Amino acid sequence: GSSNNKTFFSPFLSDSEIKWFDLDKKSEIHKALTECPQIATILFRKAQAYANGKRTIVKKSGREVVESDYFSKVLNTPNFIQSQLQFETQKYFYIQAYGYCPVLKVKLGFDEIYSRWILPPNMVDIEFSKDVPFYKKNTAETIVSIKLKTDQNNQILLDKNQVYIYTDITAINEDGYLPMSRLSSLKNPINNLISNYKSRKRIISKPYGILSNQAKDNISSLPIDPKEVEIVQKALNKYGTDDGQYDTLITNATLQWTQLMYPIRELQLLEMQSVDTQTCCDVLG
Repeated sequence: GSSNNKTFFSPFLSDSEIKWFDLDKKSEIHKALTECPQIATILFRKAQAYANGKRTIVKKSGREVVESDYFSKVLNTPNFIQSQLQFETQKYFYIQAYGYCPVLKVKLGFDEIYSRWILPPNMVDIEFSKDVPFYKKNTAETIVSIKLKTDQNNQILLDKNQVYIYTDITAINEDGYLPMSRLSSLKNPINNLISNYKSRKRIISKPYGILSNQAKDNISSLPIDPKEVEIVQKALNKYGTDDGQYDTLITNATLQWTQLMYPIRELQLLEMQSVDTQTCCDVLG
C-alpha cells in the first residue's frame, strides 16, 4: 500500500483492497463500525450496561419528582418503534462512537414533547457560527443550521430549537464545539483489525505461490508459451475457496506449484488481532 496516510502496508492485500479509515471523520467512523466487529461489540455492550441502569427524575434542587403520566410516556416510550431501553442503548452507542448524539424532540403544543427520535450523527450536518467566538454567544446564535440527510443528494432542514445534542466528556474537536470521538485515538488498532480480517480472507481464498514449467527437452526446461501463461494466469485468478471460485485448475502445461505463503498460525495474525482487541478494550473501558 502507499504511504500517503490514506493506506497502509499489507503484504497480503493490493492497494485497491486497503482503505485507511480516518476516524476523525464521521463518515469514516460509520464505515469502520460496519467492518470492525470488535469495536461495534465493545460499544454495544457498554451501551447495554448503561441503559440497564435505574433512572430517577429529579428537580434542579435535587429533589425527586413524583412520577406522572406525562414523564412516564416521554421516558418509557420515546417513539412508536423504540422502548426506553432501546433508545438509551442507541443514544449511548452513538455518543461513544462519535462523541455526540443529536435527538429530535417532536412537540404537539408549545412545550409538550410528543416523541423523541435519535438522529444518527453520520446523517446530520450541524453548521456552527464562525463570525463570533463561541463563548460570546447564546444557544440560539451558536448553531446556524441542522440538516438531516435523507439520501445521498437530499437534506431536510430541521428546527434547531427542537434538536438536543447529547455530548461526551472527551476533548473538544477542532470546530470548537463538539467532542472528539473516543475512536480517534484508536486509529491504528482499528485499522489493523480491519486489515487483519481482510488479509486472512485473502490468504484463504487466493493461492500464494509460483507455477513453474516442468516440461524439458534434451538440454533444459522448455519455456511456457506466452499465450498459455496468460490463460493459466486468468484461470488462477478464478481459483480459490470462495463461493463461485474453482477448486481445480486444468491446463495442458506441465506445471509445478511452489507455495510462498506461511500458514496463518505462523504469521501470528490471530495473536495480533488479540493484542489490538485488548488495546481497544483498555481504551474504551
